[in-house]
Amino acid sequence: MAPRRPQLHTVALARRPFPPTACADDEPVGFWVDDAFATWLLDTFVRPTGALSNTEHEHLQDAHLGVVWTNAINQRQQRTVMATAEIPGIQAGGWRRARFEHQMTQWFGRMPDFLLTFSGPECQRLSDREFCALVEHELYHCAQSTDREGSPRFRDDGTPLYAMRGHDVEQFVGVVQRYGVTSADERAFVAAATRAPEVGDGGLDIACGTCLRAA
Repeated sequence: MAPRRPQLHTVALARRPFPPTACADDEPVGFWVDDAFATWLLDTFVRPTGALSNTEHEHLQDAHLGVVWTNAINQRQQRTVMATAEIPGIQAGGWRRARFEHQMTQWFGRMPDFLLTFSGPECQRLSDREFCALVEHELYHCAQSTDREGSPRFRDDGTPLYAMRGHDVEQFVGVVQRYGVTSADERAFVAAATRAPEVGDGGLDIACGTCLRAA
């Protein structure tokens, strides 16, 4: 099934989140919890009234999202990591598990359903469009678990059972250059890329509350 188009609503939202001043390249390494960022994220992309509301994230309406800025360098597979999403947990027991759970509780009041970490220095350099795309990229990783038939799964209390979602397409540019588009996922990706974006500049201006700067 093709993804549903996001419904843009003309509503006034707070300006786009920015990292704290201390979260800069030349400052001591640290981590900063940003509850306001988590609220902005839900209000903008998840809530039905959001300026960039996307029904593909509707399972997150009651999710507890923990958002953290950091200026720590994170490189993976020779690329700079700008953001991550994860279901917080630790494969350990005893004091290591207790220490981890204590830190999560100190940061967020309780264990969040998803933990999203953003590089402050990298996000500071992004345009509004790039920033919104990065945030929603991480939201797409925050999925609801499904059964073998593809039906959504729920906990005993009726709340969604969450899971991590991988990328729709995993491929190298060089392979596509040599062999072309060979899978259905790649064809869907190319088709989406050749169409006009569903979210225009006006939508980003509403969501972020800042003027888009000319390139």
